[in-house]
Amino acid sequence: MNLFIHVNKKLKKPMYVQIYERIKEKILYKEISEGEKLPSILELANELKISKNTVIQSYQQLVVEGYISNKAKSGFYVNKVENPFNYQSTRPLNNIIKEKPTEIFEIDFHPVKTDIQLFPTTVWKRISNEILEHPFLYDYGDKQGQESLRKTLALYLKKSRGVHCVPDQIVIGAGTQTLLQMLCLMLKSAALKVAFEDPGYYAIRNTFSDLGCDIVPIPVETDGLNISELRKTVVDLVFVTPSHQMPLGVVMSIQKRLDLLRWAVETNSYIIEDDYDGEFRYHTNPVPSLQALDQNNRVIYMGTFSKSLLPSIRVSYMVLPPDLINLYYQTFSDYVEQTASIFHQESLNLFIKRGHFDYHIKKMRKHYEEKQDKFINIIQKHMKNEVIISGKNAGLHIVLTLKKFMDETALTEQAKSKQMKVYPITKYRLSNVHTNPTFLFGYGALTEEQMDEGIKRLTDLWFK
Repeated sequence: MNLFIHVNKKLKKPMYVQIYERIKEKILYKEISEGEKLPSILELANELKISKNTVIQSYQQLVVEGYISNKAKSGFYVNKVENPFNYQSTRPLNNIIKEKPTEIFEIDFHPVKTDIQLFPTTVWKRISNEILEHPFLYDYGDKQGQESLRKTLALYLKKSRGVHCVPDQIVIGAGTQTLLQMLCLMLKSAALKVAFEDPGYYAIRNTFSDLGCDIVPIPVETDGLNISELRKTVVDLVFVTPSHQMPLGVVMSIQKRLDLLRWAVETNSYIIEDDYDGEFRYHTNPVPSLQALDQNNRVIYMGTFSKSLLPSIRVSYMVLPPDLINLYYQTFSDYVEQTASIFHQESLNLFIKRGHFDYHIKKMRKHYEEKQDKFINIIQKHMKNEVIISGKNAGLHIVLTLKKFMDETALTEQAKSKQMKVYPITKYRLSNVHTNPTFLFGYGALTEEQMDEGIKRLTDLWFK
């Protein structure tokens, strides 16, 4: 047994006292259990590189005080010691603030959860088994992301989203927030002013804030970001979700896209386009990316496989303009390792390259369009004219606004009391705008029965 204790020979406190105190603490904090055998005198002396007499003194003191017993021809063993002062509760490790356990609800209208039944498990397993035989799995991989995936992504993004790029402009990482952290480090985040959609996705907003960026809220209108308000500010970056605004679900108009690009050129600023669920467009053709319209290299395009495939894969990507990719090399080439799994990157490469991803997206788009139609019909059946439905052209959630002014927090708690989780828009807002209660309702992970039961319960709670 190794006690992992440290003795400082430079202290005035005798070494035997230091050893005695360390072992006593371990016994009181239950790090050494009752009945456990301590190292022999010779073993501990060799471990700590001290004399046997010093260890003997320590053990004798512990025996005298009743912490350990000396069994003839066997060794020293820990006694049962009552703990009247509750040492465990004051141990520093027990003072860590732990995240509250996730509450489980019967019906959870989470705005971005997907239907796990749609994941192509058989195909993914076959490709994964194939990848397991490759020798590159025993390496850290390309810091910028596997070249094979970057090449495949460049072709896919051009075809599906109109994105203009070469593989060397793509940086892969474990999640959008990880890539944003890298971006902010490149651009010296402590001095950055970031214009942010209001309401906007709070997790990304908090990432910018935590990195020292100054957040400037810009209101969102029915056709996207208010460009007139943006022009009244001086910022380095603007973060937008133009294809399906999070959370309102609106699509940025072509005129506003052009105005935003013109603003970026005039102010020498960058636009971060988060195309988090750009594949899911219903009833109309998919809207090309903002980056596809960019002629002056002012757009940083970001995407993820969390919504289109599986959240746990944790593979996201950003397409950097040429001047920023050069800055990326200068900033990170020497010390930053790749954060996303090589295994998943190579699996994704084959999954996309062999056409499985295209087929999967078509299947999901059809499935979610049908599910959304059913969900809207259910809402109209139960809630009738009590709500306004918006944001239904894309994504995995819709927006419900109650026509009658009620307390949003109280409505949320009422739903919780009936084992339902709803998502008020308040969390996404920075400004104190007084509006009718508005909620994001996700349907991606719910069955038709759950959707119907959930909306029926809410109707009984909120409107009767």
